Amino acid sequence: MNEIIQTLTNQEAGSQTATIVLLNALAYVLMALGAWLLGRRNDLGWWAYMFGVFAGPLMTALLYGYEGLISAIPAMLVGIFGLWKWSKFPTLGHFGRAVPSRTVTVKTVVTFVILVIIFTALNLGPMLTSGFALSSGSELIVLNMVLAAIITVGFIGVANGKALSFLAIAVGAVGVVVMVLANSPALGTLGSYVFVALGAVAGWFAWKAGEPVAAEAHEAIDEAVEEEASTAE
Repeated sequence: MNEIIQTLTNQEAGSQTATIVLLNALAYVLMALGAWLLGRRNDLGWWAYMFGVFAGPLMTALLYGYEGLISAIPAMLVGIFGLWKWSKFPTLGHFGRAVPSRTVTVKTVVTFVILVIIFTALNLGPMLTSGFALSSGSELIVLNMVLAAIITVGFIGVANGKALSFLAIAVGAVGVVVMVLANSPALGTLGSYVFVALGAVAGWFAWKAGEPVAAEAHEAIDEAVEEEASTAE
């Protein structure tokens, strides 16, 4: 078992760093599952995402430094927001929702960029307030935090029915993979982000394939509500 852990983390089994790597790897594997389920318009995807936040950022903060809660709590709120947002739409099969697709506008892009900046700042936390993030040699750390923020904000876009958000999640994950490949990455870290990219791409295809069914179900519910209202009058 120790050899497996060392292979996955490039760290000594039982060390703090090895534990953090494993927790984060588990987190992103769960988020990859969440992205795929959300592509199928399945509410369980939000639970998979939130379990991922709990297993990774939240658990790491509780074990090794409460300053991590600065980014973990907002990330958890993203999942809660997604559940709440999707609860407004009619059900579609088991745990499914007839979530309509929304078009991407200039306002959407501007909001996305602003949120990425905010979540990047939250990810940096003390590194930003202490000035370390602005010092020479910290560029790769900042870039990694930007890519992590893109993944998180991508889930906000999914909550709002933006299909392109799945591709944003995939781009963020691929960006991390490209970065870590040049730095002898831990297999667990590399594999987890590969899963995120695959899960997001699979989610995008599933979302596009399910658009006709979701739109039909949404229209049927709207017509039923209108008929009920007219009958009541």
